[in-house]
Amino acid sequence: MADTASKRIAAPGGPSPLVAPPAVLASSCCLILMFTGAWTCDYAVLCLASPPGDYLSIRGTSLAAYLLFFLLLCLAARRRERRRAAVYGLSSAILRRGIALGCIGLVAGSIALTTAAPRDDGALLALIFLVKSVGPPLSAAVLLLFASMAPARASKAAGLAMTLAFLAECLLRLAFELTSLGGEAALIFGALCQIGGCCATSALARRHGSAPNPLDDRHAAAQPGWSRKSLVKALACIAATALMLGYLRTGASPGNSVGAIAAVTVFVAIAAGAWCLPNADTRSLFAAAIICVSGAFLLEPLIDLAAPRASSVLADCGTILFEILIWVISVSLVRTRLRMVRAAAGARLATVFGHFAGAVAAALAANAGAQLPEASQATSLALVFVYVVLLLVVARDFPLFSPADPATERAASSPGGASGEEAAARMLSAAGAPAPDGAHRDGDAASAGATPVDEERYWADPCRALADRFGLTPRETEVLEQLAQGRDLAFMEEKFVLSRNTVKMHVRNVYAKLGIHGKQEAIDLVEATRRR
Repeated sequence: MADTASKRIAAPGGPSPLVAPPAVLASSCCLILMFTGAWTCDYAVLCLASPPGDYLSIRGTSLAAYLLFFLLLCLAARRRERRRAAVYGLSSAILRRGIALGCIGLVAGSIALTTAAPRDDGALLALIFLVKSVGPPLSAAVLLLFASMAPARASKAAGLAMTLAFLAECLLRLAFELTSLGGEAALIFGALCQIGGCCATSALARRHGSAPNPLDDRHAAAQPGWSRKSLVKALACIAATALMLGYLRTGASPGNSVGAIAAVTVFVAIAAGAWCLPNADTRSLFAAAIICVSGAFLLEPLIDLAAPRASSVLADCGTILFEILIWVISVSLVRTRLRMVRAAAGARLATVFGHFAGAVAAALAANAGAQLPEASQATSLALVFVYVVLLLVVARDFPLFSPADPATERAASSPGGASGEEAAARMLSAAGAPAPDGAHRDGDAASAGATPVDEERYWADPCRALADRFGLTPRETEVLEQLAQGRDLAFMEEKFVLSRNTVKMHVRNVYAKLGIHGKQEAIDLVEATRRR
């Protein structure tokens, strides 16, 4: 069925102007500007003022900003759902307003810090909060841009762009330290980078053409979703990985920065991997990060004996790989959620929470190391051990770390994709149900061994899963099953023995709770849930 609605909702691997090379390059530039600006502002704040706890204060104020933004999104959506109004467009509107207000706060905080940094700790933390206020909406918007790309292309672009951001931060910090330019120039440059990232992100979203707006929730309805269990595992992986990253950047890397040698090394490795290993997945990235960090901590005496400070370079490589891993997992999480804006804000909140927890662990290890020199290295080894054990348990059947079916990967990455009838025939064939008229199965052996499937469960199971997720009533669940099968109001009126107005009321409630606007979107949503 190729109507207007199905054309408007594009799958991640399908054709879209946003996955064209110019748009991928523009999205990568947005990511580079965002992270380079944020890290440069952090460096400038530490130079201009001495906040309590130094880098820990910056992590804490950043966590407060991300938490506030996420709560505003949730409260606004809940109020809209209580009024039984559609939530489409609401989250994206808050996202755009948040970017605008964040830019204003960034400018105000930067001017106040460059003119005269307050001596009062409370006022200083408030100014740091203003400087960090643009981070939550901007990072969520850039994350949505990457979620609108094809998965393989998004991962490669994220890896290269993140490495360039690390390299740019290192070179800028070196330039500010070697020249007469002080923290004021660094703060102004970092603010300009973030404002440029905001402008580029908004412009790229407006120029999406016929593709779904990447800053809206509407193009998520046709994405295959994860279960609630997989969602919790994804957030746990993000938080645990961010904890390792926060500890590495605060405790292992001097000055909270990575070296240029590590950035260049990782950039060359990722570029070569993207060229020579087109099928490299998240598991390879995770393994490389663990090897670098474990080698830096476990083999530090041996490595430094062969090459001085080589263990620090190896730890910096692990830091960059962990940052890329967090971004790739976050993109995959956002791509599978219906509320993509809220999912992006939640993924970034989990990341910043992990950063803060890692900074706290690094501060505690530093205090313990002042009294017992072996405490710092013991803490590093314990964190690596706990992290590996945690991911071995959490990610055992996690979708991102599970081997994918090659046939499914080829079908998902094909330029044109398959038609709706062919996809439905394949799903029915895989379930053992007879294919609809006009649809053909591939292979007589598969059809010979197929067993009939319960047609009621074929429609009821995904609808019940959606009902559990969005809080549908039993009657609304039954209405959703009929909508998924293309039934009209007259059919449901006769089937449920209800008046026309009552059926309309249930349909409106279903649309409002699911955040959809029509029957075709309900069909796409149920099909996407069935494919999980």
